[in-house]
Amino acid sequence: MGVLRNGVKYENLFCIGYITTTAISLILTFLFRKHTNLPVFVRTIPLTLSYIVIMLMCVVIFYIDFPFLNALLIFVCLTVLIPIFFTVPPLFYNSVLILTYIAVFLRLKPIQSISFLVCLAVFVIMIGFFSIFKWRTTKNELILKDEQNQRTKLLEKEINLAAFVQNSFYKHIDLKIEGWNIEYFSEPMAGVSGDMHDIYTKGNNLEGLGVFDVSGHGISSGLVTMLVKNIIQQEFELGKEENLQTVMKRINDRIIIEKGDIENYLTGILTRIHDNKVELINAGNPPPIIHKAETNESYFYETNELTNYGVIGMADFPVGYSVNTIEMQSGDSILFYTDGITENCNDENTPYGKKNLMQVFKNNTYKTSKDQLADIVSDYKKFKGDARSSDDITLLILKKL
Repeated sequence: MGVLRNGVKYENLFCIGYITTTAISLILTFLFRKHTNLPVFVRTIPLTLSYIVIMLMCVVIFYIDFPFLNALLIFVCLTVLIPIFFTVPPLFYNSVLILTYIAVFLRLKPIQSISFLVCLAVFVIMIGFFSIFKWRTTKNELILKDEQNQRTKLLEKEINLAAFVQNSFYKHIDLKIEGWNIEYFSEPMAGVSGDMHDIYTKGNNLEGLGVFDVSGHGISSGLVTMLVKNIIQQEFELGKEENLQTVMKRINDRIIIEKGDIENYLTGILTRIHDNKVELINAGNPPPIIHKAETNESYFYETNELTNYGVIGMADFPVGYSVNTIEMQSGDSILFYTDGITENCNDENTPYGKKNLMQVFKNNTYKTSKDQLADIVSDYKKFKGDARSSDDITLLILKKL
């Protein structure tokens, strides 16, 4: 057993302490470095402690008489574990390596051949060169990771700003509409939404509304929604005396021209309202759900695919915009929605689906539109759980008072 120069037995205690401290340092270093949200000085604390342990090891080894295997084990630990688990600058690492080799050399010289010690020296040189090349690679990786983190933070700021601008752009004050009640809910997949809804009024009179879904996700689709919102609103106002079909065709033509080479297109529903009649054009959007209060019947309102087909904003793409008219009586309601709610899945990759949407809508038609919408959203979120959304969702209930 190795002893200190004053004769105190110390080898076992030292080895146990060294192994324990090294293991704890490795674990803490690994865990801390994964949390990039922590300040840099906090993340480097375990690494700094590991450096101190290594330096103390190099100093103490001069004062302990280690048996051959123990000395060799410590040497291998220092030469292999350090470059694998730590991001160590070559100057520090090679200094520790040389110091450790000298200590091991002095302890092993009396009992080992020169050839063995020369082989260790060659190994030290090879590991030293390896640490230089590894440091270059690691340094480049750290720089790249830092740049990626900065770009991610910048992108998050841009998305948050875009979301704020978009929410302000679409914000509807509490509307007091004669004869109608409207409730809506919108949730982006991430920050900026590619869905949009709009309500067209004149005074207390409801003239129409629209629910649209721009293809794609992220900032680009969010910007397109703001572009098309203006176009749709302008053409709707200008075309009050014209057929809704003509208005929709003009909207399609303008969007194709004004968005230029942008590949995004739209699906959606545009309605115009006169008294108790709702004129509706469906351009590739999921069919709305209609509830008739008199018969307590709810059903999907499907349009004729032969006369109503195509989307909005795709050049050289055939379209057919036919007008459908729905007679609304007191208590009747219509649920407009984008396909995100029916296509988003739970943890088992099962989509929410039209069946669930229909069921929860039908079961709550006796409630106010606000409570009915809240129940739909609650049921959807309960179904989806913690699963990540794959699309934006928008819901809008129009109810005849």
